[in-house]
Amino acid sequence: MQKSFPKKTITKVVTIESSGIAPAIYTAQSLATPMIFARKEKTFNNG
Repeated sequence: MQKSFPKKTITKVVTIESSGIAPAIYTAQSLATPMIFARKEKTFNNG
């Protein structure tokens, strides 16, 4: 995948919550970079 962006340094993989998490995990692993997911709203559930 890094070959698709030869002149760029990819430092993070960002995705939306829910449906984008699974593909982002595999993408982040293949790029050896951290993954972040964004939420629409702040949650107060810690469990």
